[in-house]
Amino acid sequence: MWSPTHVQVTGGTNWAINLEKTKIRTEENSRSKLLLLSKLEAFLIFQRRKNTSPPLVNCLKQHSHLELIYAIADLQNKLNKEVKRQRDLEDYLDQLLLRVMETSPRILQNPYKKKENNLFS
Repeated sequence: MWSPTHVQVTGGTNWAINLEKTKIRTEENSRSKLLLLSKLEAFLIFQRRKNTSPPLVNCLKQHSHLELIYAIADLQNKLNKEVKRQRDLEDYLDQLLLRVMETSPRILQNPYKKKENNLFS
C-alpha cells in the first residue's frame, strides 16, 4: 500500500517527496526492500541520482551487489592504509623538525644566515 509519502525508486526519476518520513522501495533480484528515510535523506539521494553520469551508472549496473560491497571494502582498506601512511609521514616530519630545532635551529631562520667562521683572523 503506497501513500503520497512514499517514493518508488525504479529505473526512472519519478520522485514525490513530502515533509514526513519517506519510504523508498527498491527492487533487487525480484524482492522488495523498504527503507525509512527522512525528507532530507530522500532529497539528497535524488540529487545524487540526478547528478550521476549515465556511463558511471551503466558501469555499476554490470556488477552484482556482492561485487560492489567487495569493491567498497577494498577501497576502504586502501583509504585506511593511505591515512596511516600520511599520519606516519607527518610524525616523521615532526620528529625531523624537532631534531633540527634541537641541533641547529639557525638553519630555520628566514633568510638563512650562515654562521661566520673566522678561523683565519
